[in-house]
Amino acid sequence: GGDGVHGNRRPFEGTMSGIRAMGEKEALMGFLKERLLHLIETQPSDLTPDLLPFIFENLSTETTLPQEQDIHDLKEKVRPFKLPVPVDPAAPPAEPVEGQEVEELLPVEVEGDMGDVLHDLGFLERAGVGFGKEEAVRLYLSLKTLLHKNPDAVEGEKISSVRLWGKIMGVEKDYIIAECLMSGRQPNPPLPEGEQDPSIVPPDSIGSEAPVDFMMSSNAFVYYVTSGHSSPWRRLPDVEPKTIIAARNIRRFFTGNLDAPVLSKSSFPGRELHYLRAQIARISADCRIAPRGHLADVTDYEGGGELTVGLSEEGTFFGMTGHALCELHKSSWVHASLDLLPQGRCKYYDYGWTPPESNPDAKDPRLEKNRPALQSIHLDKVVMLSALLSLLYSDI
Repeated sequence: GGDGVHGNRRPFEGTMSGIRAMGEKEALMGFLKERLLHLIETQPSDLTPDLLPFIFENLSTETTLPQEQDIHDLKEKVRPFKLPVPVDPAAPPAEPVEGQEVEELLPVEVEGDMGDVLHDLGFLERAGVGFGKEEAVRLYLSLKTLLHKNPDAVEGEKISSVRLWGKIMGVEKDYIIAECLMSGRQPNPPLPEGEQDPSIVPPDSIGSEAPVDFMMSSNAFVYYVTSGHSSPWRRLPDVEPKTIIAARNIRRFFTGNLDAPVLSKSSFPGRELHYLRAQIARISADCRIAPRGHLADVTDYEGGGELTVGLSEEGTFFGMTGHALCELHKSSWVHASLDLLPQGRCKYYDYGWTPPESNPDAKDPRLEKNRPALQSIHLDKVVMLSALLSLLYSDI
């Protein structure tokens, strides 16, 4: 008898599982019918496919459509991840709705050089100092937008090359900085003769759109800054010697507000955007390096020619892998920039000093000399620990 009862249990269990499955299907169909009927009756005007997961996500509560603000917030979250819809070139352009802001789509190909931004950011990520994959893609698109739109450019100027310079942390916001080469830059007009104060040092000359292998001016590049991938880019002004000199005597945290005053015991001639630009110039002059052999000094010293540094001759430098570069000793790295003189410039500005008649061979006592071109970084002076710790006692 016991065996008979036990033998009939399996068909009973199969029947129960089938009934349970049918019930789940009927419940699901009933749920879908209820939601679809509700959408047909209400016919919301702002319904898009992006909102369907929001509507159907809660199976246990009564269906309610999201409020207008929720719809707007959801669209803003989804928008950066949506791919542009291909447009038929033969179709007439759609007319914008009155009062609606027209959003310009970023073209696939933009004019100018960006390099392989994602590849470079991948190296930083593997070193543990990257932005993360998602942020790297957004940063790439932001740099591409900068190259395409040329914000704050005057007539005739055009960004020809852009690369990520780096990131500087701030108290309120951080600064993401782009380094650009720009064509059509116009130098500041010189003052009429006799109006130039001989005690005022003019800024370094501006650069051109030509690639810079060895930086010889603190204004060789144009720098843009943003606080995030969704924030607009803002152009920084060219740096002046007086701000570089003043920045050397100030140690403080950045606020993240370009228009904030630079509060310090030492006076500073400008706002935080001028202070940021001066610190960028100081960092670039000392931290722009290249492996030994990549650049060559081809200056005509016998003929008294100006300093000329360029790429080494073809066939003398074959490049190096990333792993080989990491294994290089510090003596194999050289500076790829002129240093900033105490005067606040990369190149010494001649005040027009003339030797006295009694000593015509005398040299200008104020003459400042740059470090030798392509000097190895292992010859740099070591920064004393006391100078680094002085931040604790500075005006922050």
